[in-house]
Amino acid sequence: MGGQHHARPPLSPLVTLTTHRTRTMAEGPSRSFSQVKEMVAAAHRASSATEKLRFYEQWAKDYDADVHVLEYRAPFLAAEMLASLVPVGERASATVLDVACGTGLVAEQLQRLRFGRIRGIDGSSEMLAVAATKGVYESTRRCVLGDGPLPLESDAFDAVIIVGALSDGQVPHAILPELVRVAKPGAPLCLTTRSSAENAEFLLQLEGRMRELSSAGAWRLVRRQEVARWERAIADDAGEAFEGTAPPSYIPGVVYLYRKLD
Repeated sequence: MGGQHHARPPLSPLVTLTTHRTRTMAEGPSRSFSQVKEMVAAAHRASSATEKLRFYEQWAKDYDADVHVLEYRAPFLAAEMLASLVPVGERASATVLDVACGTGLVAEQLQRLRFGRIRGIDGSSEMLAVAATKGVYESTRRCVLGDGPLPLESDAFDAVIIVGALSDGQVPHAILPELVRVAKPGAPLCLTTRSSAENAEFLLQLEGRMRELSSAGAWRLVRRQEVARWERAIADDAGEAFEGTAPPSYIPGVVYLYRKLD
């Protein structure tokens, strides 16, 4: 990415969401909030890892349009925070690992911020197939994410990011040491989770594990950002309010930025 780069005004999350929706709408009309709410509820009802993976395989083709309906802001917020620790001039050559990359929503935001070497890993082949159509990844790899080690070398990536996957019933907090392991010394790591009531127990466990890694000298916390409007709430009362005359309700979330210690 040679040549001079002129400063541009920052885009808002809603601007980038609208831009993305223009692309996905070419495939057909978006679903209603009620329909999307039922899809998310179905994902939460899937109890085993196999059931969840099967569900995401089926959801892949509609996923981007559906999360747009939810005003899902995490990819934009996390990419912006990660970029705050990587100088613009180093982003084109920096290797970024996008963990639980799904359809590539995070990579699209990273590409907008001039990151040029993004590698994705996810458990769903159908999600990865959608991501491949966007041309935002240098490479992708299928791997079911859980308690086991990542099939990647240690100290290999200039930055690591995981967005939207750390939560109860999805990717466990046991993956945190693996995220640190594959990052180069000094590399930034950006992580997100929901801080809504249904994820409260997981959040406590996650932050406990984060503190353990800090105490062990694995990484240090650079920034913790609480976000009130993470995405639209899907609780029954919130959904009814949205579809009526009352304003929509939102659930909160948290973005964490760490740096791996030497």
